Amino acid sequence: MTSRPPLLAATSQLRITTTSDWHVGAGHGVVGDLDALVRRDHDQLPYVPGTTLTGLLRDTGRIVAGALDGGAAEGPWQCWHRVAFGAAPGDPSGRTHVTRTILPAVLSIGPARLTGPLCERIRSDVHLRAATTTRRPGVRIDPGSGRASDEQLRMVEIARGGLPLAAELSLDPLPSDPDHLTALSALIVLATQWCRQLGGGRRRGLGEVAMRVGEHRPESWAAWLAETGWAPPDPPEPQPPVGDPAPVSTGSAVAGAWSVLEIEVTTEGPVRVPRQVTGNLVRGSDHLPGSLLLPWLSQRWGAGIVRDAVWSESLVVRAALPEVMDRRGIPAPLTLHRSRDGDRRDLFVGEPPTGSKQVRGAYTLPAPVADGVPLRSPALTRTSHNAIDPMVQRPRSAAGIYELEVIPAGERLHGRVLLAEGLVQQLEREHGPRWWTPLSGPARFGARRRGEYGAATVHVRAPQVLDLDGPAPAECTLWAVTDVLVRGPGLRLSARAEDLRATLARELGVPVVLEEILARTCRRESWHGGWQLPRESLIGLSAGSVARITFPHGPPSMERWHAVTARGVGERTVEGYGEVILDAPLLRHERTSALDVTPGARPTADTVADTTADTTAAEAELSGPDRRALTMLRRVVTTERIVHAVPSCRTSPEYRALREAFGELSPSQRGQWRAAATGSAVRGNLGRLRDHIVAVAASGLDRRSAQRRAAELVGMLTGDAEGRGVRPWSAVLAEAGCTVREEPDRVGALAALIADVADDLAREAVQR
Repeated sequence: MTSRPPLLAATSQLRITTTSDWHVGAGHGVVGDLDALVRRDHDQLPYVPGTTLTGLLRDTGRIVAGALDGGAAEGPWQCWHRVAFGAAPGDPSGRTHVTRTILPAVLSIGPARLTGPLCERIRSDVHLRAATTTRRPGVRIDPGSGRASDEQLRMVEIARGGLPLAAELSLDPLPSDPDHLTALSALIVLATQWCRQLGGGRRRGLGEVAMRVGEHRPESWAAWLAETGWAPPDPPEPQPPVGDPAPVSTGSAVAGAWSVLEIEVTTEGPVRVPRQVTGNLVRGSDHLPGSLLLPWLSQRWGAGIVRDAVWSESLVVRAALPEVMDRRGIPAPLTLHRSRDGDRRDLFVGEPPTGSKQVRGAYTLPAPVADGVPLRSPALTRTSHNAIDPMVQRPRSAAGIYELEVIPAGERLHGRVLLAEGLVQQLEREHGPRWWTPLSGPARFGARRRGEYGAATVHVRAPQVLDLDGPAPAECTLWAVTDVLVRGPGLRLSARAEDLRATLARELGVPVVLEEILARTCRRESWHGGWQLPRESLIGLSAGSVARITFPHGPPSMERWHAVTARGVGERTVEGYGEVILDAPLLRHERTSALDVTPGARPTADTVADTTADTTAAEAELSGPDRRALTMLRRVVTTERIVHAVPSCRTSPEYRALREAFGELSPSQRGQWRAAATGSAVRGNLGRLRDHIVAVAASGLDRRSAQRRAAELVGMLTGDAEGRGVRPWSAVLAEAGCTVREEPDRVGALAALIADVADDLAREAVQR
């Protein structure tokens, strides 16, 4: 009996071989040039989004599950299909019996990109990068007349076939039961075998692919299932969410020492943090709120420890904000204004003069640097998607396309995690003396992190003791780093200044007078991911708000003062809301200058490399598919260089001689020479062209004399014959600065010459 094939690991590599040209659209074009662009990643290389791969495998997996269930309407394999790919919100069979929770997907598929040395080789060369795509014309056919419609010509950018792509495929959580893992492995591996086309135009010749998960062989799974007749068990019923546990004492949230972890997050791909929906645009945040960092901490430290710490308020997760001059940036205060006229670098703090505007949407530092105040605009980019109807395989609505604002790849964010003394001791018992090291390494944040979004790398420094200020002063200035959530008399979230004052008085334990305040209202819509239902809207004072407060009856106690400065002000401070800075040095300046800081971009080399140089050593590191792809791209680049170099050689004696010889031929005879040269170029050798030269030279008819003279001249241009001072065409190109070394490139150069001469004569005939 055949043994069971190997099971999937927690993380596998999905390898995709594109056997034809393909198009995964970006949702827009370039006015006057291209009507549809392919989607490109942060290296400006074409790729296949993880959402596209997930949708394709979901459809093919449904076909496989239905076949394994024998065509039954509902069977065990279809139940495991919902476990692997999740259930749609509108699918009642995808909800558990005991809660409203929608079954989450176990399978996660990342974007399929060029990887390894091949990616480095291509993205470091602007010509190779451009050669990964080409363009294809298209036209709309009038269904009534059957002819091309007027003014309906379109140009579509196409990614070249032959590019090997790789995506990360992971199972989270990985089933511990062997039978459960067997069901998922068989379903997923067989689904990849059925996925043979992707992208746009896949029913018209584009997008032919071959997929494989690592070294897993679909035919082995098919043979094993057919021989054994193995049927999977029923999937386990998801457990309902547990209630809030009894609080575990992990330390006092008011008194005692606090430790702080400095966290640096570098985005390896786009990160999606939805903020607001405006039409077909989903606006996103330019930072990672603490609420998105809490699930990541639960995965690394344990859900029980983090849940208990949140309950006892011994943990504060502050937002990861964009980097400004290698430090954690802070939203610019609303009291900061920029000059409209004159020197626009002038900044004013406090009461603005006439002709100035408020600085909004920028990040800065708490204190000016030597030359002024650094200001950095948030780095957000947009990506396009469409919702595909599974029945018609087209967008569901007339608009179809919607856009997302995302944090781009290569962005660095800085966050902080504050821990009470008792929580630190508990983490030491659970994870050892270096309890912070599990946080470092690859991570995923934000929405759709099971697909193409959210990939990042985290670096965590050793913890330091939080340096708290001394006793509270008689008056101070509060600068909100994040949104501040406070409740009014009706226990609803409020943005009133009076409710902020009452909250401060309650938390500090002394009367507070709000002397001045400059604030804006913020509103964020909250969503319960498990229930797929809306939650309470978060209304409060926006980040950047500034308030000056005094204590008429004396300052608060040091204990309460330190609790507010460490934990924050208002509601949900564990998630980073309510973080404030007290008496920032920037707010004490009246006038300074701005230092515009450019966001750190992902390094990409746009150097022009000589793609015809000998790269044997570099290509030796590549695998077989990667080496073939690089060779294909290098030939494309060389061909384009030859095509552009041929017109510059029209004054050479060799070009004029061939034009004169072809001028004595009929259009059909010139077409025969062109077809023979093109056939040789496709094959990469002179075989077909030489056969045509021999066939023409063997004819002794007088009417073939012009053909024989053309054959003799073409033979000289190929380098097979010498005479009359005619040089090989590769030597003529080399003199013009286009070096051609390899045999396929020399054949392509000669084909370009013959095509150019034939086209030039055809244009001349039309003009006559």
